[in-house]
Amino acid sequence: MLEGIGHGWHRTAGYQVRSDVRGIYDIGPMTVVATDPFGLVEVGRSFHATAALTVTPRTVTLPGILLGGAWTGSGDNRPRAFTTGSAEDVTVREYRQGDDLRRVHWRSSARTGELMVRREEQPWQSRATVFLDNRLTSHRGQGVASSLEAAVSVAASVAVHLSQHGFAVRLVTATGEEPGTAWHSRTSSVNTGPLLEALAVVRAEQAARLDTTWLAEPGHGGLLIAILGAVTDADVPFFNRLRQHAATSAAIALDVDEWATRSGASATASTAVGLVRSGWRAVSMGPRDSVEGVWQDLGRLGHKQLVES
Repeated sequence: MLEGIGHGWHRTAGYQVRSDVRGIYDIGPMTVVATDPFGLVEVGRSFHATAALTVTPRTVTLPGILLGGAWTGSGDNRPRAFTTGSAEDVTVREYRQGDDLRRVHWRSSARTGELMVRREEQPWQSRATVFLDNRLTSHRGQGVASSLEAAVSVAASVAVHLSQHGFAVRLVTATGEEPGTAWHSRTSSVNTGPLLEALAVVRAEQAARLDTTWLAEPGHGGLLIAILGAVTDADVPFFNRLRQHAATSAAIALDVDEWATRSGASATASTAVGLVRSGWRAVSMGPRDSVEGVWQDLGRLGHKQLVES
């Protein structure tokens, strides 16, 4: 409520909007009601404009750990050398209209009989895939206290951490690669925005099976971090294929039964053990475990594997 309205009156007012539930919300439209000091006259005016408010998942700052034989904070962007052809062939290509003539490689041009230009160095960028199993059957609990919400928060923290340490990060869920989070060469501040916005609207999927179409892409996906709930025997072929698709595969398996209202034996702890036996680097996580601590446990496994090898 604002007081003291007079002729030529101008004032800027603000208010705080808060939500403990991630998602996209429409703010507005605004309604303004003006009354006289005695409450005898009331004038109202409504506006039609609204604004979208995106509430992103909670994230925590993660420490640097050993992944894929390198520390995540080491900075992995560097020039990439071409790996086919002779030493001369790999640095030149045919002239294209619009190429700078200062890049012409005259020796190669004389040898081939065609105008050749030097290739530009292409940046090599570490790629990481954050896979989130958001199937309804994989999680327990309700609302903000569910294991799915914990998994989304873990995925957001990992995605932001990797992005800020030089990785091109994409998000994949049970329904496949999330639009708008494909690998790119943006800065971390621009990279994290699409990732967090995609995670803000992730919902539990009714699908029983995991989408595999994105695994048909040529080449390997570099580093893979999987955030998992309960895993069934029917999922084993998918995770075996997923491990083969990545150069380094690591998983955080949520002990979802601890998020359930009922008590029962832990199925997810055995999930982490099964993934380790299949060649994964995997740790389990309960509702009382910190994301930072679990992330460090994952790093200790990487250090142990490096020492043993």
